[in-house]
Amino acid sequence: MLEPLKPMSEQKSTQVPAILSLLALAGIWGYNWVVMKIGVRYASPFDFAAMRACFGAISLFLVMIWLRKSLKPQAVGGTMLLGLLQTSGIIGLTNWALVSGGAGKTSVLCYTMPFWVLLFAWFLLGERVRKAQWLYVGLAFIGLALILFPLNLSNAVFSKGLAILAGMSWGMGAIVVKKLTQNQSIDLLSLTAWQMLFGSIPLILVSLLLPSPPIQWNSTFIAVLLYNVIPGTAIAYWLWFLP
Repeated sequence: MLEPLKPMSEQKSTQVPAILSLLALAGIWGYNWVVMKIGVRYASPFDFAAMRACFGAISLFLVMIWLRKSLKPQAVGGTMLLGLLQTSGIIGLTNWALVSGGAGKTSVLCYTMPFWVLLFAWFLLGERVRKAQWLYVGLAFIGLALILFPLNLSNAVFSKGLAILAGMSWGMGAIVVKKLTQNQSIDLLSLTAWQMLFGSIPLILVSLLLPSPPIQWNSTFIAVLLYNVIPGTAIAYWLWFLP
């Protein structure tokens, strides 16, 4: 039996928050590439990534306590996997890539994420890809190639590879989120906080095990860190997980 169509006004009311969230994410994350590039000048990429993820998780748990939400994690196994992909993978790899790569080039390569989502959903979820979608993907790849061609891919190959891996990790994380929320009700604020906490653990371990120069604490680095922790991580990740 077919479900009745929702009224047009109801459809618009559900689309408006999603559009606003997308616009907010575009502004927060778009500007944050420049901010992160500044951050890795004053701290090693893994020190910076570990602080960003750990403090971001703490800030979300403080919000949960203020809202009197349960701190008990849900779907622990899936949440841990999501943390490895969405937090350890993306934050760690992008920060590492920014050490030797430009913010613009790294962001372009990281945002290959939609391509990987389409392919992973096809292979892992069995989602059908329409002919028109393949056409759009092909055109998008051509556009990406045209963008990358002037960047001289023979230089900084390692940083570009890291950025592409970050995009793949991001794409796989999107698949895991869909599987987690498909058949069960999960509080998105709790999911965001716990996956960020789990994802921060590998970053903390790497930052402790790898030798690195001391962090240069100054007003610029503190401002960069605050932007990355609050809007760049805590708020942005919560907006990303919203349906």
